[in-house]
Amino acid sequence: MLNDDHYHEWLRTRRQVTVDPEFSETVMKRIARRYDWPRRPWTTVAARMSERPWARAAVLVVAAVLGIGRVLLMLHVMLFA
Repeated sequence: MLNDDHYHEWLRTRRQVTVDPEFSETVMKRIARRYDWPRRPWTTVAARMSERPWARAAVLVVAAVLGIGRVLLMLHVMLFA
């Protein structure tokens, strides 16, 4: 029963915690401030590119070509070095 006494004492002290009345307003102001930050130029360019299917396809093609080029370079180094 000793553990029950400790638990009830802890529970009683936890119920006495008070929250500042301005707490919710402070949190909402911080959230609003977070969304008011200016966007970085590269994020707007990336967002605009991700909206266009041809731009996504172009990025995929460039990544594929670079990947294949890397594999071919590795094979060349392994075979002829």
